Amino acid sequence: MNKEETTSKLDCMLKDVHTEKQAEEFISEHISDSANRSFREYLIDYATSSTIEMSEIINRSQLNKNYVYNIINGVTKRPGRDKVLALCIGAGMNRKETDRALKLAGHNPLYPKDERDTRIIICLNNGMENVLNVNLYLEQHNIQLIEI
Repeated sequence: MNKEETTSKLDCMLKDVHTEKQAEEFISEHISDSANRSFREYLIDYATSSTIEMSEIINRSQLNKNYVYNIINGVTKRPGRDKVLALCIGAGMNRKETDRALKLAGHNPLYPKDERDTRIIICLNNGMENVLNVNLYLEQHNIQLIEI
């Protein structure tokens, strides 16, 4: 699916789909298999489509290299929420991308009514790409650090 095709745009286009043939054409053109995507696939695709190398994501996330490669290779099926957050921060993901990654990993998205999540959102909004910097910010506000 083209990134520019928002849900509302697709919804509008879908109003003109009436026949089975139109449905199949719409699905093949606009619906990717992203619904069945895993966090692992999302992270790999993100790194591939951006200019950041996986080694840089690992360095910025401060996670153990072997642990990350276990995620990438499918050995670790469901990394913890903080591990996913660390990888998202290390990859330089924005809030929307981070929420998507959390959902794909089976975790709740960032919740604005939770102070820790709110402060993490602020860090994402400010383009922080290193977990150490995010943890320093959290520590300044006596908030639980991202466990790495």
